[in-house]
Amino acid sequence: MRLKGSTWNEGQETCSDFNKGGLVVMETEGERNYIKSMIRLASNKFENKWYIGLKKEGDSWKWTNDIPVTSSHWSNGQPSGQGNVGVMTSDGMWFDEDGTKPYGIICEYESDGVCVQPGASFS
Repeated sequence: MRLKGSTWNEGQETCSDFNKGGLVVMETEGERNYIKSMIRLASNKFENKWYIGLKKEGDSWKWTNDIPVTSSHWSNGQPSGQGNVGVMTSDGMWFDEDGTKPYGIICEYESDGVCVQPGASFS
């Protein structure tokens, strides 16, 4: 999670620049609940909206990994048709936005399966 405000494109680029990541994709309810809890713990500096890896292509919404959205957590009246990227709030609901407002970003990265304590080294 990054508290500094970014546009959706800047957020995607920031996530990609570090370890080839991207804005978070939530393919399961467990992932959505985990991200929702992380947002609740974070500061509310960005009107409580955080960019996620949700985008509109044509008439459908997809994750940035090109997986179609299979479960919908749109807030009432959403998507409004005013935007082409998604944001999530601490209640776990989604809103469509145009991607130009400075919100926080939530990145995810591929894991190599190895966890190392900071300062530790392999001998």
